[in-house]
Amino acid sequence: MDDKKKTDLTGLNTSAYETEAQKKDAEYDLLTALLETAEFKNSEDAITEIDIKRNGRYMFTLHLHPISDADTRRIRKKATTYMPNPNNRKLPPVEKEFNSAKFNSLLIYTASTDEDRKKVWGNRQLMDKLDVTEPWETVDHLLLFGEKMDICDRIMESSGMGEDEESASPEEYVKN
Repeated sequence: MDDKKKTDLTGLNTSAYETEAQKKDAEYDLLTALLETAEFKNSEDAITEIDIKRNGRYMFTLHLHPISDADTRRIRKKATTYMPNPNNRKLPPVEKEFNSAKFNSLLIYTASTDEDRKKVWGNRQLMDKLDVTEPWETVDHLLLFGEKMDICDRIMESSGMGEDEESASPEEYVKN
């Protein structure tokens, strides 16, 4: 029973360290890894580049980063219209309609780098010509439906959705 590994709150094996300095180094390494993980949106390695082409001609490049669960919830809320609760007006409103086209456009806009939000989607001359008031509305004008769907899929993949499902067999998927 004395052979059991002792772990602390961080999950580190405390019995593996001979000195307090070794333990501090391991904790620092863990903290560094956790902070790097938390900065996933700002990491250059996490940015996906997508070239937009028309009839084989290069038009522009999008730079997209992964999005968080909080981003997705905020986007969904913006793409949903609500109505008063029919059971009682004092209760919270209920969903009336979900606009998937708006959701996809907001998803692409939100996942775009700050530079792309300004130069591509928020280009004032473009917005004036297209007669739109919000930068995310330019997404519908610049991208075809299939492109939007492909880009949304790639955003979700880069954000960790569907990574393991593709490699799992149907039997493994059902088991899990």
